[in-house]
Amino acid sequence: MYAEGLSMNKAKWLLAGILLLAGVLRFVNLGHLPNGFIPEEVSTGWNAYSLLKTGRDEWGTFLPIIFRETGGYKLVLNSYLIVPVMAILGPNELAVRTPVALAGVLAVLGTYFLVDHILKNKKIALISALLLAVSPWHISMGRYSVDVNWGIPLFVFGLWLLLKSFEKPHLRLWSGVLFALTYYTYFNYDVFTWLFLFGFGVLYRKLLWQASSRKYTILFVVIQVIGILPYAVTPTLFTRFSQATSVDAIGFINRINEHRGACVVYYPQPICKLIYNKATERVYEFTRNWTNHYSTTTLFLYGSKLGLSGMPDRWGFLYVFEFPLMILGLLWLGIRRKFFPFLVLWGLLFGVGGSLASEGHVWRMLTLLPLPQILAGVGFWYVTARWRKWGVPLGLGLLLAVSVFRFWADYTSFFPYTQAPNSYYGFRDVYAYVSPLESQYKYIVVAPTGLGFEQLYIYYLFYMRPDPRSYQLGIDVERPVGAQNWVQVKQIGKWHFEQDIRNIANQLPDQVLVVTDGQYKDTEVLTVSSDKILQPTLLKTIYYPNGDPAFKIFDYTLNEKI
Repeated sequence: MYAEGLSMNKAKWLLAGILLLAGVLRFVNLGHLPNGFIPEEVSTGWNAYSLLKTGRDEWGTFLPIIFRETGGYKLVLNSYLIVPVMAILGPNELAVRTPVALAGVLAVLGTYFLVDHILKNKKIALISALLLAVSPWHISMGRYSVDVNWGIPLFVFGLWLLLKSFEKPHLRLWSGVLFALTYYTYFNYDVFTWLFLFGFGVLYRKLLWQASSRKYTILFVVIQVIGILPYAVTPTLFTRFSQATSVDAIGFINRINEHRGACVVYYPQPICKLIYNKATERVYEFTRNWTNHYSTTTLFLYGSKLGLSGMPDRWGFLYVFEFPLMILGLLWLGIRRKFFPFLVLWGLLFGVGGSLASEGHVWRMLTLLPLPQILAGVGFWYVTARWRKWGVPLGLGLLLAVSVFRFWADYTSFFPYTQAPNSYYGFRDVYAYVSPLESQYKYIVVAPTGLGFEQLYIYYLFYMRPDPRSYQLGIDVERPVGAQNWVQVKQIGKWHFEQDIRNIANQLPDQVLVVTDGQYKDTEVLTVSSDKILQPTLLKTIYYPNGDPAFKIFDYTLNEKI
């Protein structure tokens, strides 16, 4: 018998049920829900397809460790894991999302192992795993093929094995490998994992440096250095850091000048320079961003302000009822002196990487998981054990069930209906319609003005699937490189990608196929010259689920002005 009378056999069956639930919530209708396909997913999928066909990324780099893309420098683990799935399922949304959905289930399993190891209580371990399995945040992100999803199970399993290595030192090697793999998931983990392991090493230095296991600690460190070394010897990581952070933003400098300009009206200039400068503003901005990572409003009430959040509107990252449970969990751990230092370290450091760039990003903050579920799991167990005779377990169980059902109902009905524009809905339908027409035109323009998205080419690559090798070699491809190595792909063969078709009207041939956004006027005439115009014929309108037009497809043909 185990903690609280829960047998090993019963725990296994309950865990299997939780994993099954986690799988259902992450895999059901995965290819169509979310009903859009965001650029990060498309880029990841195209690079996986390119690797599958040629072993190279879109720039022709053989088995890269970083994808250059259009200058965003994405990490590669997710795309490599997509390759075998795509070989089986084909190049589609389901293949692109399947690996991260699996990562979500593995994170639930890792949470159970971690909590069971540190607390020796299978009930708390099961509850924590269950809370992660039904987490709004984890489900929503785990259905998008966002690279950070793989960081969670790798970190959790790595931590579990690292703790177990105090008893079985050889496990430290496997732990080191898992932690090193987090460096290939998302840039936040490059910061978070290193800081966490450094802090962990300081806290547990005596255990890690015992004579009997010292060699494994040394090898662990070597594995971390090898894992991060490819980034350290290439400027790519620093380029990405410069892009992601707000330190060099024009607004940052302007804000300093505005405050300093107002200050010198009333105070001596040296004092104003001392107060308002790049160093002090960086510290202030980082502190503000880091503090916002703990906002209860964000975590429990309204979630991300980012439209592209992957979550239903007005849903917090966590269930509201988890907040008091987390507080109770913290109190119980403190009273019982089970407040493990590495959990404190985790809670303090998870937002450091994200704080260098913003005040709290729905993806960057995922390094927090599954710490909230662990704390809430402790609180849940304490409440149900303490007031068992008062029907509290039944009431809390019903509250959990109702909350989960309400979220799932919102996610599967309300979310697709209202947030399709934020999910870049409609590109699949656009290319499905245009593909049979491609041979009829010598010039095709994709210019959805209202979309506000520059890297339109990636959808063409994914849905039309031209020869990856030709694109890698830049054959009939125009992709100029701009500031900070950002690239804008302007043309691939007969396909041209623009922000506004009206800006290039005088460059268009006598007949052109044009894809625009849903707000574009059906009767919009394009002026070619003083005596010639291009007259539109609307061929197709693609609609959002709520009935609003998403895209319009036109045939533009040359006519004389009347």
